Amino acid sequence: TYSVVDTVSGQSDIGTVTITVDPVNDAPVALPDQYTVVEDSVIIVGESGGLLFNDYDVDEDTLTVMLIGYVSHGELLVNSDGSFQYTPDPGFSETDQFYYQAFDGQEYSSLTEVIINVTPVNDPPVAEDISVTLLEDGSASITLVGTDEDTHDPDLIIDIVDSTSYGSLELQGRLYATYVYTPAQDYFGADTFTYRVFDTVSLQADTGTVAITVEAVNDAPVAGNDEYETQEDDSLVVNAPGILDNDEDVDDITLTIMLESDVDNGDLDLHEDGSFVYIPDP
Repeated sequence: TYSVVDTVSGQSDIGTVTITVDPVNDAPVALPDQYTVVEDSVIIVGESGGLLFNDYDVDEDTLTVMLIGYVSHGELLVNSDGSFQYTPDPGFSETDQFYYQAFDGQEYSSLTEVIINVTPVNDPPVAEDISVTLLEDGSASITLVGTDEDTHDPDLIIDIVDSTSYGSLELQGRLYATYVYTPAQDYFGADTFTYRVFDTVSLQADTGTVAITVEAVNDAPVAGNDEYETQEDDSLVVNAPGILDNDEDVDDITLTIMLESDVDNGDLDLHEDGSFVYIPDP
């Protein structure tokens, strides 16, 4: 209000000035957020503790989240009400972050950072299962593989827990745990052994299995020398298995006769089954 005074007559009057301030929409304010999750686990944050929990709008408008920058080391799902779910990459244990703006339907807040601290856990060592194939009477070099994301290789010990049943193992290199497997002579089939990776720092261990397949190869038969006796002018008749009787094949394959050189002083009738008839010269 104000007054007007006539200094001559001494009269006055009072007037009122009315001011109307038209409202404008104020941008919401979004404050930084920080969360913590354990390595190799998932953090699920509901609306009540979500991104909008500490944000405000002086106009009391309902706020929603607008995701701007995505995480670098995991998977992120953000809902408009500020709730979210974050899964760090396997083995990741550092700091990840993303960015958002709060929106009141008309105005956006400034860009706001959300920091997620992924705290490390001690990962156990891993022993890989291995498959190896080789030929009968051969050998194979096998490098045992043990890894640990938290421990340097020199702090890992690799040793044999259960050895092979049908062959031998010879250590070739302690650092890289390389063994040469040699199956027993003429053996073919399956064989296995188990090894352990031990973390000397965390005292954790894991075991792996090496599955070995020894493929059969055909072994040459072994023919033994034979000797027979007959009278002069008498024929000699030898029935099967005849000269094959003292021959052998480790693969148990049926043997047959192949004549390499004939007799010099008589006639020979030799059959595949080892039987023969010999008639000496008169």
